[in-house]
Amino acid sequence: MKMEMYTPIPNLLLEGIIKTKLSGTEISVILAVVRKTYGWHKTSDYISASQISSMTGLPKPYVFRLIKRLVSKKILTKVGGNRKVPNKLSIEILEEWEINTRDILQDTTSLNASDSADNSTSNLEDTLSNNPEDIDKINNKMKEIRDLYLFLRKK
Repeated sequence: MKMEMYTPIPNLLLEGIIKTKLSGTEISVILAVVRKTYGWHKTSDYISASQISSMTGLPKPYVFRLIKRLVSKKILTKVGGNRKVPNKLSIEILEEWEINTRDILQDTTSLNASDSADNSTSNLEDTLSNNPEDIDKINNKMKEIRDLYLFLRKK
């Protein structure tokens, strides 16, 4: 199967999304912004909450809250916007995100794959053995990811 249409996503951005603790709906909004920007070879664009709502299936008021949350985490940048003109949205540089990016940048530049896999396995085992309630959090996150995958697969 030949893939003729695709959206180029910078690896650092994709790795940041993968490693950051985001809800499924936050990921949906980020991917909608990526599609509307990088998908058209732009770094920013005027994107309305209605556009994101129609792309994600999320209610428009909830999209407003998600954009505000992603801006506060410094994942999205928002410029302007009012009732007549949509916000100009862009994805921020990973180093600006209000998360622990040091591990992400270290993984992508200095660790080899086997060291990274060994460390992540032991860290996960430590977390689960010390905090059994985290199992529920992991299961909920996996359900969100599965639901997002099934939703995107339908489109």
